[in-house]
Amino acid sequence: MRRLAPLRAAPSALRTGFCTLVPELPDSHIHAPKAKKPHLPPTNFLLCDNTYKEKTTLELLRASAVMSMCSIDVLVDNSDKLLRWSYKVLGKGITNQLLKWTFFGHFCGGTKESELQPTVERLKKLGVGTIFDYAAENDVVEQPGSENQKRDSARKGVKSARVYDYQGEEECDVNMGMILRSIDTAAATFDHPFVAMKVTALGRPDLLEKLTTILNTIRSLWTNMGGCPNTPMSRIEFEEALGRLGVSLSADQHDTLFNRLDTLQDGKLDYIEWTSYLSLESMIEHGGIFSKSKYKDTVFAKNGLLPLLDDHESDLLANMARRVEKVAQAAADKRVRLLVDAEQTYVQSAIDHLALYLQREHNKEFPVIFNTYQAYLKYSQQRIINDLERSRREGFFFGGKLVRGAYLVLETNRAAEKGLENPILPTIADTHASYNSTMELLFDHIEQVNVMLATHNRESIELAVQLMNEKGLDPGEGNVFFGQLLGMADNLTFPLGLNGYQAYKYVPYGPIEEVVPYLVRRAQENKDMMNQTKGEVSKMMGTSSAASLDGVEG
Repeated sequence: MRRLAPLRAAPSALRTGFCTLVPELPDSHIHAPKAKKPHLPPTNFLLCDNTYKEKTTLELLRASAVMSMCSIDVLVDNSDKLLRWSYKVLGKGITNQLLKWTFFGHFCGGTKESELQPTVERLKKLGVGTIFDYAAENDVVEQPGSENQKRDSARKGVKSARVYDYQGEEECDVNMGMILRSIDTAAATFDHPFVAMKVTALGRPDLLEKLTTILNTIRSLWTNMGGCPNTPMSRIEFEEALGRLGVSLSADQHDTLFNRLDTLQDGKLDYIEWTSYLSLESMIEHGGIFSKSKYKDTVFAKNGLLPLLDDHESDLLANMARRVEKVAQAAADKRVRLLVDAEQTYVQSAIDHLALYLQREHNKEFPVIFNTYQAYLKYSQQRIINDLERSRREGFFFGGKLVRGAYLVLETNRAAEKGLENPILPTIADTHASYNSTMELLFDHIEQVNVMLATHNRESIELAVQLMNEKGLDPGEGNVFFGQLLGMADNLTFPLGLNGYQAYKYVPYGPIEEVVPYLVRRAQENKDMMNQTKGEVSKMMGTSSAASLDGVEG
């Protein structure tokens, strides 16, 4: 990959008085920016004539029925109870068949990889690709003496995101196998394939929480040392800062540490260099410098400034990293883009760290690894700015998926319970503005960026199309992708595909009874979107009926 020019300043909407290199931690001075009002793009997203042309009348009837049911609040809010009643009274066979005819058939591609092809081919005819997403969720029973973890607290208020329980290392290997098979299937099916991956499916989640604590502590030390986000430290200033923390070093020890951190070799340290101090290898090696067995080997740990991992935790973290790396290597070998899902803020720093490690390894020649950024977080844009700078300095492609966010209730409640600042922007309008202005930031650096815009918001898609036109980007050959859920927002996805844009559908699959909880949360999170989609399908029913009278299948 060619060496890129220094990162340009953020758009005026992002100038908050801080420089671009600020910590990824929440900061009360960072506010939602104002987004520009987009003009209508050439693609007419309100024209539905071709949107449903590949659907039969029966499929349209099913879509209309499903959307109608999803728009009934009492039905959606009590769907878990109704499903449990159905499995108990009607039995597994009848319940699963009813679901296959309705909700599962509308929102899912099949129960296993071999059943996905009809959905793939139908979408292909509309110029739409597929993102395979194994969506099964097993119920965990915690046994005395086992390390199984049922993460009910991580599910509170979470509707649109899947939450994995920890069922032991063997189950994590099974999950890895599922993702590897999805990569094989995607590589054999598409020209520009994507696969989704959730890191908590591949290891013990509480280790990610502990690793996040370590990483956040590393970032906080910069501020505690008196480091200013927009001003590098000289060698003398760094020595004085360590003294303020109570860290006493000999002259030789100080020089060794400073030279290790000074990756630019310019005699100064900045925030990006500081946060690169903690390598993944140092975290996961058995007896690594951040584990308790090597307590005396690190300046910061022996002074009590960092939490530590014990040897067993280091081993489990190494297992997780091995699985993540195996998946990433398989994706790189087959040139499949890998979307790393975002999760809760108390594990997200660890996921970001893993994703950055993978990008350094695999994004130098081709953008394999895409990390996810949640626009509803107050500090999401600063994360992107920092990661853009890291990719520029180190010479790898920035890969990102931009979403609005899936953990609003959980994050808000958790912040209130722990007396923390709420990491979520105050209003939905702020989130919309953050999403759109973040797109503008990414398009300002599009020469180093590959981005998946995962949204059901029409205004955001129209703005993206406008920005692509302004930059002269080829819709079908560029580095901008669009993603929506199967069975939803067809009035956005299909016109994009038919007009040559790189549009994709997330296609969940898995055993029916194990996928249903995931689909229930999708319906709960997107009730408003369901109403809009229902209206689009209803309008098309008239067209389909008229076509059928002329002997043409709808």
